[in-house]
Amino acid sequence: MLPEIAVWSDASRTAGCATLLQGVRDLVRVIAVGGPASQPVEELAQQHDLKPDDDLRRMLTNHPAGFLLLATTQTPDPSALQIALAHETRLLLLEPLAGDLTEWQSLTHRQRSRPGPPLMPIYIPAFLQCPGWLHTADPLETLGPMHSLMYTSLGRAGHGSLFMRLMDAWLSLITLTDFPDLIFAGLSGEQSTTPADLRQAHGHLQLHARLSGNRSLLMQVSDRASQPQRKLHILAKLAELEVTDLAYQLHDQQGKLLDEHPGTGSSPGKSDPDTLHTQSAASTSSLPVPTSPKPTMAGGPWSSPKLGEPSLSRPPPQS
Repeated sequence: MLPEIAVWSDASRTAGCATLLQGVRDLVRVIAVGGPASQPVEELAQQHDLKPDDDLRRMLTNHPAGFLLLATTQTPDPSALQIALAHETRLLLLEPLAGDLTEWQSLTHRQRSRPGPPLMPIYIPAFLQCPGWLHTADPLETLGPMHSLMYTSLGRAGHGSLFMRLMDAWLSLITLTDFPDLIFAGLSGEQSTTPADLRQAHGHLQLHARLSGNRSLLMQVSDRASQPQRKLHILAKLAELEVTDLAYQLHDQQGKLLDEHPGTGSSPGKSDPDTLHTQSAASTSSLPVPTSPKPTMAGGPWSSPKLGEPSLSRPPPQS
């Protein structure tokens, strides 16, 4: 029996949801679709022979599911999230759950003040869950001390906000190194000012950061690019590593190829045009499968079998 999934989406993210759900159609069964009333949300529901629901609390109450896919740039009603947690529903996020740290602390404080499982959202598509990175095994030992890290995450409008791409970039990079001592950043594009809610920001962001030990970090993220691409390039003392969503190459300092994973339909330098959703499907397929939803609050952690869920540890700062 396939795990069940409910979907809550903004009108602007339904196309991405449709592509993702198509990619995991053999892995999950869609039992509910909802979002603020709009034609795109209605069309997404019709694709699964469902009627859309414009009330998240009602949808979660009437259709408890193993997974809830949230694709919205609006912070969900905390009471709705509590219903999901009561049913032991795993939250899959295509956008950050909160717009800033204060909002996140408010959500988690509400959740911690009540009994039940912890709020542990799973962000997809996460770069550290992509096939390219997972095939590298443990490259840090081969690389030696890292000197320079360069990360690129580009996508079209509606396929991941600038804020989500920036968040994924930081979650990936601080797993590999310590937090920067100094950051310089610039946002360019059509917006004349940066909105108060970073989830509404769009354009092109370039960032240069100084790390301890005379090391550096470069980052470029955009939600207004024509060609989707995510790539991590590391220059280190012993080797050089380049990773995309689907592929990677490892060279020594003399340029000799030490290891690679060519991926499918990709080259080491550029991601597949539909990589964002190809990788989303790959991430979702390796998630722990929830137990059947329960109508009452559960007191302990989820007791779910794992399906190849990787674990990554953060290394100490390198000099």
